[in-house]
Amino acid sequence: MRNYLGHISVIASTVLAGSLIFAGCGGGGDTTISAAGTTISGKAVDELILNGVVEVHANSAAGSIIGTGRTDGTDGTYTIDVDGFSGVAVVSVKCDANSTLYFPKTNTTKSCPTDTHLYSAAPVEGDGSVTVNVAPSTHVMFMMATGGDANATLDKQKVEEARSKTAQIFGTDPIESDPTEGIYADVIEAFHAAAEEANVSIQELVEEVAEDAADGELGDDSNATDILAQNMQENNVTTPFVEAVENNTTFTPEVPDNAATLDDVAAAKAFFQNLRTQGDDLFDEGGLFDSEAKAVESLMENVTLNGDLAGTVLGKLADAIGRGIENNSTQVSQNLVTLPSGDSRDANLTRSSATSNIWNYVITDTISGTSTSIASGTVTLPAADPDNDIDPAAFTSLSFSFDGTLPATKLYESTQETQSFKADATMTKTTDGAHFEVSDITLSTADGTKIGIKGFKADIGYDYNESNQDDPMTLNYVKLTDITLDGALDSNYTATGTLSVGYTMNSSLATNGGFSDKFTTEVGGHIGCAPTDPNSNYVDYANLSFEITMDDNSTYTVTTDGSGNFHETIEGKEYTDTDFWNASITFLGTCANNGNPSIDSLWADDEADLIVGNSGYVPNTMSFSGVLKNVQSGTELDGTVGVQLLNAADINMTDLDNVNDDPHVKSTLSGTLKRAGLDDMSLNLTHEFDPATKTNHATLAYVYGATTVNAQGIYNENTEDGNVTITSGNGLAMTIVFDSDGIDYNATTPLTKGGKVVGTLDNETGIARIKYIDGSFESLP
Repeated sequence: MRNYLGHISVIASTVLAGSLIFAGCGGGGDTTISAAGTTISGKAVDELILNGVVEVHANSAAGSIIGTGRTDGTDGTYTIDVDGFSGVAVVSVKCDANSTLYFPKTNTTKSCPTDTHLYSAAPVEGDGSVTVNVAPSTHVMFMMATGGDANATLDKQKVEEARSKTAQIFGTDPIESDPTEGIYADVIEAFHAAAEEANVSIQELVEEVAEDAADGELGDDSNATDILAQNMQENNVTTPFVEAVENNTTFTPEVPDNAATLDDVAAAKAFFQNLRTQGDDLFDEGGLFDSEAKAVESLMENVTLNGDLAGTVLGKLADAIGRGIENNSTQVSQNLVTLPSGDSRDANLTRSSATSNIWNYVITDTISGTSTSIASGTVTLPAADPDNDIDPAAFTSLSFSFDGTLPATKLYESTQETQSFKADATMTKTTDGAHFEVSDITLSTADGTKIGIKGFKADIGYDYNESNQDDPMTLNYVKLTDITLDGALDSNYTATGTLSVGYTMNSSLATNGGFSDKFTTEVGGHIGCAPTDPNSNYVDYANLSFEITMDDNSTYTVTTDGSGNFHETIEGKEYTDTDFWNASITFLGTCANNGNPSIDSLWADDEADLIVGNSGYVPNTMSFSGVLKNVQSGTELDGTVGVQLLNAADINMTDLDNVNDDPHVKSTLSGTLKRAGLDDMSLNLTHEFDPATKTNHATLAYVYGATTVNAQGIYNENTEDGNVTITSGNGLAMTIVFDSDGIDYNATTPLTKGGKVVGTLDNETGIARIKYIDGSFESLP
């Protein structure tokens, strides 16, 4: 299970590595649409102009007045109705004797100079509310739009082009962004500082900068422009305009023929900000998926520990019951474990008569000589007589049940705890063997929390040869097909769903057969030479060879060391020390004392490794479908997580200890992510690694609120030489191309919205960044 989150994380980390780098900066006022009528609203800023005189003209400063009013005496905002108007609204703000300037940082006011006269402009189309802020930067924009003639007639194209150029100068949308916040407020402070440095009024400085900008080029006509750029830099405002002045060059803002609007830029920034936020929350280290994966991994280790411990104990209980049935016993004992200290864990099983199919068990720990009963329960077998009525080759159906407690901790642990286990099992005969189902499982963790594993299904293939009395049953394959979860996994998680496993045939693995034991025997001892001459001494049979011939006629040649000791490893055979004592020994050397050699000590130890061929069946698909929930946080994933091993049939598995073929893995996740206090997120992730081409393919798609994100990437095994394409539901698109040297800026496409350019990727400052057409940019991490 751990390997499969990690592939999402790869999906997430790989796709998002290309997409999260584009977080937009800055903000702005929102335009809200009302049911009827048209209103123009905004803020008038020199610092805040309180009680300023506002006039709205139609299409030019000399146009008819379509609305008048004053700015608010507290915050400098204004709202004016211009019902029925469609065109360019030119807004002017003047100061009279009743107007004041308010400085929020110092909470002070002063009279507003009566020469203050700032302009702004914005297209008005249909009913609704249009934000038109008025500030020194909008005055520059207005003069650029009019070409320096305040009375020139404006249209939407001229205003939008000037708006984009002004954004490149000051790094923010001059009309809609709030002049009292963020980078815009820093620009206003730079205007005041520049006016003080140039020893002119703010109005004079604004008009001089506006006049310089009116011809489309800044820095060629006025020293005031340079002073402003220097003060912007000192206020930590960096734009292409500021960079040009730093390099002693003029700056000419340019708008591409296919440039998007600043509204599109704002939409792009909002999109990438959403993407960054969701990416950080979900996929970064410490994010939701990272923390959930680590928690589930820890949980599964806990569940596995308890499950393995339960399985070991159940297996030994089954062995004991088998001996009891074979010997017609009513009582049988089984050692479960004995430690070097002598402490032990044992089970005692009883039944009421030799024909009873219900066995009672008690498990006892004996520690430092003191015995304590720690678990007990019953095992119910089929009522049929196993010797006469159950034919493993032809039975129809058998049922078993278990009800009781089992140890939940190892014997050596300082505190001993138990876990409950209850289950019903049915085995149904099939052509190849049997279908096995376990249902109504109740299994607890060590703390008593019920684990929500409710059942599983498996297909078992076997052959039964009654004539082979020592080992009549040959296991061919086991295919675990379904695990049913419904309930708590621990105190933090619940799961409801099914884990399904599919299989395919691997011909190379099939050469190992089904299940078999590979035995290894270690034999050792000492050989000495008894003297035949009374005057000679006993000596070692040193550095000499001898031959062992076993009862099965296998012959092994062994050589002793300089002290007469020998040690030999025999592969593929199971021998005991008795087998060696009964073997025929031929000594191939002559003792140094010409005496008679003999084995005076001998030991033997055999081990068996299980060789799993599983008749060639290997898992090639695994998927969990259902709901995983963190009950503490309320986070819930309702969907499907799947893994496919696409080349499972072709991997060379002849030697299971030396499998060198790379797996062709495809991982998927799809579903709905639910988080407390947030909108549901529809999420789809895929990742595929093709070992033949050493290529990764990854996709990400999610819908969160009004934001739709689609990303897909292709890259090599070193996450190099590839590309990532990002698109959004509102028309944003960009393809980032990269190679072993990093981003290929020439091949990377511009960021567009609806086919129009919103920004481009560059590294003009030596740092990779996305540069929006409004002059703002974001450095890449």
